[in-house]
Amino acid sequence: TALAQEIPLGDSISIDGGLCSNGYFCQFLADVLQKQITLPANPELTATGTALMAAGVSDPLYSAPEKTYAPQTARTQAAALFENGLSRARGWH
Repeated sequence: TALAQEIPLGDSISIDGGLCSNGYFCQFLADVLQKQITLPANPELTATGTALMAAGVSDPLYSAPEKTYAPQTARTQAAALFENGLSRARGWH
């Protein structure tokens, strides 16, 4: 991808927040990006880290990933499935 040409990405990407509770989204992301997606034990890690920074705490909060999603579908197939879903959803009101 264009981003990977500018900034090489590692083998895995860690996500948190509300969407990480959606297994379908996490698997879709792994398939489209062809990267392992890891979820922290604390799903609101960004909010926690921000609050700690605001409080002046500078110790890192690292914990092993609680759950991991690995790519299961080729990127072209995942993109085709996504495009099919978009075309089916167009025009819904």
